[in-house]
Amino acid sequence: MKSKFLLFLTLAASFIPIAAQIPALVPLPAKIKQNDGELTLKQLKTASADPAFKAELSLLSEHWKSIDLPKFKTQSTPGDIRLLQSKQELPEGAYLLKIDASGITISSSSASGAFYGGQTLSQLILHSKLQDKPLPCLEIQDQPRFAWRGLMLDEARHFMGKAYVMSLLDQMARHKLNVFHWHLTDDQGWRIEIKAYPKLTSIGAFRGEGTKLPTPKWDKKNEKDPDGPKYGGFYTQKDIREIVAYAAERHIEIIPELDMPGHAMAFAAAYPEVLPKQDGEAGEGVHGLRGNVISVAREENYRMLDKIYGELASLFPSKYVHVGGDEVNVQAWKVSPEHRAMMDKHGYKNPHQLQNHFMLRLEKILNGHGKTLLGWNEIMHGGQLSKDTAIMAWISVNAGLNAARKGHPTVMAPGPHCYFDMKYPGPGETGHWWAGIVDTKRAYEWNPLFVDQLKPEEQARVLGVHCALWTEFVPDPENADYKLWPRACATAEVAWSLQEKRSWDSFSRRLGQHLSLLDKTSDSYRVPPPSATQAKGLITIAPAYPGTETVFTTDGSEPTASSPRYQGKPIPLSQLSALRYRTIRPSGRMSKVAQGATLEPVLTADSRTWKGGSTTEKLPLEGVFDQDGNWIAQFSYLGGKEALELKNLALYQGNKVIHRFDDLKLDPKNRRQTARFELQGLDSSSTYHLTFEGKSKDARFQITIDRSPFLEPNGATVSTDIGIYGNHRPTNLTDWDRSSFFWSNRAIKKGDSLLIDLGEALELREIILPTGKAGSNEDILAQGVLEVSTDGEAFETVAKFNLGTASAKFNKAKNVRYLRITAQQDQTSWLIVRDPQLK
Repeated sequence: MKSKFLLFLTLAASFIPIAAQIPALVPLPAKIKQNDGELTLKQLKTASADPAFKAELSLLSEHWKSIDLPKFKTQSTPGDIRLLQSKQELPEGAYLLKIDASGITISSSSASGAFYGGQTLSQLILHSKLQDKPLPCLEIQDQPRFAWRGLMLDEARHFMGKAYVMSLLDQMARHKLNVFHWHLTDDQGWRIEIKAYPKLTSIGAFRGEGTKLPTPKWDKKNEKDPDGPKYGGFYTQKDIREIVAYAAERHIEIIPELDMPGHAMAFAAAYPEVLPKQDGEAGEGVHGLRGNVISVAREENYRMLDKIYGELASLFPSKYVHVGGDEVNVQAWKVSPEHRAMMDKHGYKNPHQLQNHFMLRLEKILNGHGKTLLGWNEIMHGGQLSKDTAIMAWISVNAGLNAARKGHPTVMAPGPHCYFDMKYPGPGETGHWWAGIVDTKRAYEWNPLFVDQLKPEEQARVLGVHCALWTEFVPDPENADYKLWPRACATAEVAWSLQEKRSWDSFSRRLGQHLSLLDKTSDSYRVPPPSATQAKGLITIAPAYPGTETVFTTDGSEPTASSPRYQGKPIPLSQLSALRYRTIRPSGRMSKVAQGATLEPVLTADSRTWKGGSTTEKLPLEGVFDQDGNWIAQFSYLGGKEALELKNLALYQGNKVIHRFDDLKLDPKNRRQTARFELQGLDSSSTYHLTFEGKSKDARFQITIDRSPFLEPNGATVSTDIGIYGNHRPTNLTDWDRSSFFWSNRAIKKGDSLLIDLGEALELREIILPTGKAGSNEDILAQGVLEVSTDGEAFETVAKFNLGTASAKFNKAKNVRYLRITAQQDQTSWLIVRDPQLK
């Protein structure tokens, strides 16, 4: 394979970078060469394929018909479009596509390569048809960066059905994604027929009224109805075989997932005997559920799993079977007599070793059925696994690098870039946000393989890239498409295209055109809204992608297709509160309505600014301040060879100093520092400015000033008996610096608490208290409550921690002075607590 790869790159050396006039392609091909001439669609009347590629031609022809492209007659003699089996041996999935005056040829040494070349051609033809232009004469030489280019759909939480899964497979194929990870079981449903255990679907596939499974909070239409209507469904084995064959035709491998030993409430509802015997309080898992962890001490469970995974193995020809293994509530074993006895017998010191015991048994079960185990990165906890066992890293990129270093085949699926159940930015968006707000840019701008951090043999273990759609907040296929696209377009390019060829500017330009293809091939996708910036008292609106239009209003009404188009003229800051704007596409699809504007930096300075090493700056702040409140001045180091020293920083109102800042030093280790100040008595007739002395010979930096969206009371204090790790003190929670946090120096025990005294009673409508590393599920409070009080004596519980965050909203403002978080069970991890967000 290495020799084929080198040969392919050598042949590609004569190709030039993509030309601007070539239609947008997603994912970006490795090499494109523009030639003179063009080819009209009317010249394309026949298509042919070498015998090895007959199936690919048949499928491509059907696809062309489905999206109203020219209807080609397939024939055995050479046609205007030709799929040729290359005599040159190319890497798997690689292809050569050539368009000239005589027609079109796609050459490859693999059926998948011929298919992917056909998908690229489909995009070129559709762009040509939409723009009513001929095809440009060109040559494309292309191959995938990673062999594994995956997408996961969770159907345990919401059942989408066979028709949607097949349409999703079609869309994956068009974007050259080739692994469909099918999450078929979880706490809320079991979605696959197992003939040896029919109650898995007769009982475990349904929840709500008249069933043994409760309706989860996130799925209730009415909080007063504890059960909710009956809901569910499952796939028969006949359905599974049909879908697997459909995927295989499109060169997509399906990896099934049956989640074990946690996330097993549906399994336990059908067969309660699989649960541990308990003589104590097991506590709730990270999702607030009990009774969802099976016994690893009960020998009969392994016999059941052998039959279950045996049937699964007969349905899916994939090498890997995903077993989940994440978020296991090991407390359920810790309080179980047979599990304590098992730990004594084997000399295990903590319950995570029981999970390792279970995974080693499951490895053997799957090996016996000709399969290899694949699981989430938590399966590495508690002990060593077989080096053949594959790891899917969702916690972070570092979790994947760690798995590769330990010798495991690794798939990169970090939540902050690849979990599309996370919210899009903007109001009205639903979803989780523990991994942050994940827009298309964040899904695109990351590197799954840091070659400087892995040895060559470790790099080879990184199989590829994976995005995931969990469906707690995704009730139907239309919403699933909205969540996936266009973020999955970004994943497709991350997985396929060379890292050095990728850039967000290029991708966003192409994506604006590519969405026109999704208009033809997708039931739904998210149209991103424009963005607005504020500077010097004026507001400017930027389109979501080049080539899109923006409609807007300045009277607070919702923009419609007939509203004025934004033509680039700045809007006065006085109209900000009533400004509404949205994207409108040529197809008529519109984004959600957006409002507000972010402040542009008041200063962006580079090395040339320093004029010999130091300078004194006076920055006018015209139009920056719009109201009293807590404000933030953020100083960001953008790069350079030397640290930047900022001294004598002062904020002036007219000739009067109203705030002095501490001296700052910015460098690669201290890239961003935040200074906070309170603005009172804003006077629109006054002028404001910032002064400072800067010293550096080579540094680039910027200053941004913005109002804090939260209340940040002075004099707030924190108290706790929990030990402190390093300089991550409790006081970090009330310095209102989002980059600092409290971090414990030990695992959290039941009853541990932390008390925040706000210093005065505040009228609050919302409290959000996040725990854990930002953008991660590491070191969260797995099970706990948030309580509030006015006097420090009587406390009221207002929220439980869910996925590490407690969130409380009040219909009427609540008088609050004290916040208290309390752990409700032991956990094996330490604890990070971040600043409370008060509104």
